[in-house]
Amino acid sequence: MASEYETYLRLALPEPTIILGQELQPLSVGHLLFLDRLGITPATRPDQIVLAILVCTRETADITPTLQDPWLEWKIRFWLFRYSPFKRIDWDEKMLALVDYIDQGTEAPSTISLGEGGNSLAESGTPFLQHVKSTLQSHLNYSPAEALDCPYVQAMWDYYAWHESEGNILVCDREHRKEMRERADRDHDALVAEAINNRGATNAI
Repeated sequence: MASEYETYLRLALPEPTIILGQELQPLSVGHLLFLDRLGITPATRPDQIVLAILVCTRETADITPTLQDPWLEWKIRFWLFRYSPFKRIDWDEKMLALVDYIDQGTEAPSTISLGEGGNSLAESGTPFLQHVKSTLQSHLNYSPAEALDCPYVQAMWDYYAWHESEGNILVCDREHRKEMRERADRDHDALVAEAINNRGATNAI
């Protein structure tokens, strides 16, 4: 299992994602808001996949003008024809590639809430992305545009790092937590076995 830092490097500096010949930007807070607003998470139909790619290849400020372009339908037809002029597109393959792009782009660090003052949002009616965006802007000096265009992985690390500095949470290494859990399980099993042996010895007296 990769360490938390190795995971961070892989996600903060991702390999380019290219779907239907288009290079997608790192998945940002703004992309996620638009994908949710357009109801295309997940994108399963060809038109939804194309729309998701249009969103994720642009900065947030450029998405609305793109979708309002009166020539958009013809531009999409030309783009798809250039990509695959003589054979059908494997839309299931593109759907899975898009799912993988979103899954990797929304990974977050492993955290532990520290007591009653921890960063628990279970009772909050505010959407989580708004919590992230407002934290970036109010505490980390992001402008509204920078907060929207920030890659989600980086936004989450900044968000949790700030809360960690405030004593609300602890960012953990998944590999270390896995090792500690396995050690606790081994110790538990050993204690149970010892208790059973002691009971057997007592009963034999």
